[in-house]
Amino acid sequence: MKIEAVNPETGRKVAAELSSEQEALLRGLDGGVSDSGLDAYIERLKLSPQYQAVVSRLKKLSVAGGGKTFQVGKRIVEIAVALQAQFPYATFGVMLGLVISLVVTAIPVLGTLIAGVVTPVAVGLGFAIGITADIQDKALYKKISSATARFNPYRPSITEAKQALEQLFRTLVPQT
Repeated sequence: MKIEAVNPETGRKVAAELSSEQEALLRGLDGGVSDSGLDAYIERLKLSPQYQAVVSRLKKLSVAGGGKTFQVGKRIVEIAVALQAQFPYATFGVMLGLVISLVVTAIPVLGTLIAGVVTPVAVGLGFAIGITADIQDKALYKKISSATARFNPYRPSITEAKQALEQLFRTLVPQT
């Protein structure tokens, strides 16, 4: 499929040819939350107006191809919002790691040399600590428990399983 992307700020167009795998990925980015719902969420964020403007500009990024327009930027913002809502501590950990790497890169000469090592370590460590906190969070535990509760009737107790195995053993092995 041939696609065409337009920069929302400059209006510059870029054309490219997509493979079938890339086309399937692009179609998967279509749909999602309404524009008004996403705008309302962006306005509620405790961000400065400049950052809200950046997110709004990203939301407007679109790609046209196959006779259809795909709102890729909107979907990226939706995914970021969903991840932040589901994993708040991990999101904070990654952001903290990125801020640490930004501070390290600001160190003259040395920062440039070690940034390639510090950035992935800081982001990875922030993510690991954050996801651990998310997993330990009781609210997340309750969400997981309620989601798996519907499978409880299929989970026999250990006593019931032991009794069933003993009965099966008695039927298979003759008593002497």
